[in-house]
Amino acid sequence: MREFHWHVVARFLVTAFLALIAFLASFLGYLVSPWKLVGVCGVILVYNSLIFLTPWHVARPRPATLLSLVLDLLALTAYLHYSGDIENPLFLAYSLPVVAGAVILSRRSGFLLAGFAALLFITLILMTYLDSFPVQIDHHHLKLVGDLNLHDQIDPDNNTQGWNYILAHLLILMAVLFGSAHGFGRISERLREKEQELRHENERLLVLLSILPEGVVLLAQDGTILQANPAARQLMNGSGTGSIRSIDPALGVTDRFTRLASLSEEFEGIYRDRHLEHALARRSLNGPVVWVFRDTTDQRRLMGQVMHRSKMIDLGFLAAGIAHEIGNPLSSMSAVLQVMELQRPTPEISERLQSLNSHVERIGRIVQDITGFARPSPNRNSSSDARSLVEKSLQIFRFHDKAKELTLDQQVPAEPVVVNVIEDQIVQVLLNLLLNAADACNGRGTVRITVASKDGAVRIGIADNGMGIPESALTRLFTPFFTTKDQGKGVGLGLFISESIARAHDGRIEVQSTQGKGSQFTLCLPAGTRGD
Repeated sequence: MREFHWHVVARFLVTAFLALIAFLASFLGYLVSPWKLVGVCGVILVYNSLIFLTPWHVARPRPATLLSLVLDLLALTAYLHYSGDIENPLFLAYSLPVVAGAVILSRRSGFLLAGFAALLFITLILMTYLDSFPVQIDHHHLKLVGDLNLHDQIDPDNNTQGWNYILAHLLILMAVLFGSAHGFGRISERLREKEQELRHENERLLVLLSILPEGVVLLAQDGTILQANPAARQLMNGSGTGSIRSIDPALGVTDRFTRLASLSEEFEGIYRDRHLEHALARRSLNGPVVWVFRDTTDQRRLMGQVMHRSKMIDLGFLAAGIAHEIGNPLSSMSAVLQVMELQRPTPEISERLQSLNSHVERIGRIVQDITGFARPSPNRNSSSDARSLVEKSLQIFRFHDKAKELTLDQQVPAEPVVVNVIEDQIVQVLLNLLLNAADACNGRGTVRITVASKDGAVRIGIADNGMGIPESALTRLFTPFFTTKDQGKGVGLGLFISESIARAHDGRIEVQSTQGKGSQFTLCLPAGTRGD
């Protein structure tokens, strides 16, 4: 279609040129009247306009192009007839439609047009010879040679050697026509083959880029987005054009691109709660830049789960060893202490025995907490009301000494909040969080319990107005045996166990704390449905 439009415009220009030549020849006296030639030019303008304006050329551009070239050959034959017939040197213009057909359509079309042009020129020769198609005007082009009577030398009626001139012109014309059809047709075919190969290569690259999960963006030196695959456009709110400077600055790419001084640079960032890895690369310092990024959030989460499970396996082996090595001696020590207490010792010895017994019980609790992970829970998930889980944990917590002087503030919805969990384990998590909140308040203060459901997640929050947690300790809260409590008041397993239970339920525990103002621990669980 593009070539067809180009050829239509070219035909308008050539027609205007031919008409100008006719008027100029008439002005200089080489032509008696230009109007017959101008009439031929008018016919060319008419059929050129009709072919261009009719919708046929849009539906079938190749037949329309071939028809227009055939009409060009007929119009050129008429123009030659009225401007010198076979003696006119413009007969070589027959090659123009032939070249156009070979280039725009095909080499075969070029050969067909070449044969048709040769046939038209032979028709001119025969009609002139038979005087059935006589020259209607003076051979104005011969006047260019002055008094030299060239016409008498080449006219077969006046000179038998005139046929040599005519046959030589015919052979030259056919050589030019078929040579042009072959040469330009072959070049055009090679160009079309290369164009097809490039198109297929481009399609393969586009398919490859479209299925890549990584975002790929090609940037000009000034930051203009030249190309972006679907993954990149999704991150850029569907835009694959514009400038990198119009992208959300929170991505952190604009500053990196502006300061890029080397051939490549890699960096990481967090955008909309997603962890992204970026790379900027270019072949030369003055060349375009390729920006590649990928979302590693799920991979990091999976790696965290793998590491967590690895820790759990190691803890299971550790628990088995501890239970074997410490459990039996502890039982013996506890039995001996009980026997000694039955013998009615003195108050001083009795106090020491009670102290020893409390330490033995503490060691036993540590062993019990650790070995709890070595035994998989026999329970299965069931639909539960988050409000009921909170109430069960509070019923146990209220009997604890740490809760006697605390104020409990409950903010729960009126409608059931369904979660699909193992009830005992979630109650254990909530109880651990409540005990930690009581410790943070030193037994005096307010603990607020909230339950909310939003966007497919249930959030159970436990907040206190205690001492808060140092910022340096926030990243280590869920590490085994790490605690912020005073020595002897905690072993650092409560939050680790609670977070492990939350993960096993496809949930998590979030922490917000301000030192001196208090902390809030939020247990996040997937929302369930009745009947799960």
